[in-house]
Amino acid sequence: YQRGIDNNWYGSTAVQMEGYSGVGAQVHTWSAPSQPPYDLANAQVAYGWTAADNIRPWAHDDSVFAMGHFLQIPTAYMTSGACGYVYDSLLLYDTVSQTNFWLQVCHFDTRGTPDDEYTAWDEGTNSAFFTSYFGSDTQYVTKSPYSYSSTGTTWSDWHFYRFHVSHSQISQIAAKINSEQGTSLSTNPSNYRLDLLTVQNEIYCPVGTNGHLGMSAYDIYLYEEYGVGSGPVVPEPATIAMSAFALMGLAGIAKKKINSRRS
Repeated sequence: YQRGIDNNWYGSTAVQMEGYSGVGAQVHTWSAPSQPPYDLANAQVAYGWTAADNIRPWAHDDSVFAMGHFLQIPTAYMTSGACGYVYDSLLLYDTVSQTNFWLQVCHFDTRGTPDDEYTAWDEGTNSAFFTSYFGSDTQYVTKSPYSYSSTGTTWSDWHFYRFHVSHSQISQIAAKINSEQGTSLSTNPSNYRLDLLTVQNEIYCPVGTNGHLGMSAYDIYLYEEYGVGSGPVVPEPATIAMSAFALMGLAGIAKKKINSRRS
């Protein structure tokens, strides 16, 4: 399946889906400009759950939650002043304070290899977010040993990415957001409910700037591990037999990042 802005405009914004396993998206701001006031253009594959589903990623004291998939980012071009990036995102709901925050892990950035962990505020959804990256020296998330690292260079073959967030790490993330953003998030991991996942490419393009950014992803899955000892079990990508969630369409969420590298 494919849908685009203009089938006669080569390279224009378009999305593709193959069955329930793979998705591709090209964001091209000349054909689909960003909409004020956010100065952002993005495409994302997303899957959401309701409150009744009550998905608790850290329901156990030794829970380790993971997200993984295969990814390629074959093309990226930005005019001066624009930038593009690709990341995984989890929308977490604190059932005690009744507020959301975003947990994001960045694969790619046109400004260079992502290498920091930080918090900021998202004007579009009026909630805090925490961003990390795929690296060997992160504090708040853990890269799978089989995962590629974050990069600032495009590629055309399939790279496997997976990150893990432990019971203690999600508590540290909440404490960091509280300290830096003035929120009152619970530091008890069992209080968090997962409401949404996304894999998305996004371009920050103020007036007068443009860019294009393409990505494809397949076999997106999530799982929780518990009762397995001191660390996460990390099978090779080819041997994974976990519960996978089908891709359920493409949706856009206008998100303005402020007080961060993204703005």
